Amino acid sequence: MRRVCAKEATLPTTMGRTMLAAWTAELDAMDARLASRFGRAELCDRARDYLRGLLSGAERKNGW
Repeated sequence: MRRVCAKEATLPTTMGRTMLAAWTAELDAMDARLASRFGRAELCDRARDYLRGLLSGAERKNGW
């Protein structure tokens, strides 16, 4: 299931939407390759969310 970014609908340009779609596709592909490395689906989800958080535009980031 693809997770949709809340800001995806408000991107100002087609190029921004295209880049977001490309990044999302690459992250999904990476997630599929790494999924077998995790013993449980919850751990895989957590790792994916952590990576997305690090790549996000959030001003402050930490590992908590």
